[in-house]
Amino acid sequence: MGRGFIDVRQNLATPAPQSGCIDPARIEAETEASLQPLLPEGAISGARCIQRNDADLLSPTERAGIGAAVPKVLNASGAARAVARRLMNTLGLPPAEIRRGPRRAPIWPAGLVGSLSHCERIAVAAIARSEDFVGLGIDIEPSEGIEPELARMVLTPHEAELVGDNPQIAHACFAIKEAVYKAVFPSDGLFLDFHDVELDFQSGTATTSYGRTVAWSCGLSASILTVAWIVRED
Repeated sequence: MGRGFIDVRQNLATPAPQSGCIDPARIEAETEASLQPLLPEGAISGARCIQRNDADLLSPTERAGIGAAVPKVLNASGAARAVARRLMNTLGLPPAEIRRGPRRAPIWPAGLVGSLSHCERIAVAAIARSEDFVGLGIDIEPSEGIEPELARMVLTPHEAELVGDNPQIAHACFAIKEAVYKAVFPSDGLFLDFHDVELDFQSGTATTSYGRTVAWSCGLSASILTVAWIVRED
């Protein structure tokens, strides 16, 4: 089972309105503290405020795989990969390239599963050993709510009944389903619509349309942070 919704507002981190993070080291530490209670045992995560020249953190192969992206996307991709390489070092592994696959999903080094995400100013990553997990997903989203039209696209009828008129929780459901997709795609290789994933708020699990069960947790603070995972049982 997952952990469902967790209040992480005690670790509140506030990005600057226009020009990146206020005190990047503090924002990164607070974001990482907010992620910590969301993680399953055996997974680790980190955060980095996206900087103007973070595209330089990409290897030539990584940059070529991302293609003709705008600088904003390149900087976010570089920041997220820098976090992932730092996490590899934490596990005692050499930093390695994280190329983008033909379906845009990151290709992790042998022995690892992981996930990358970013919002406007912060990039995050989570990794774990593949001997312990089938898949791992992470997502970060702004804390504001989403429009009703998008909520209808995201929520199944049953979820919509439970969420009611709460645009922020609807946005959290969007983030959870994004993390679930990232957790299942590397092993299952199937594209999912939002309605292909049904969330159980009580157990902190999600079930795909083809029967895969995924655990998840979600923290609400200055950002919406979500982690989803599949424990390896064989």
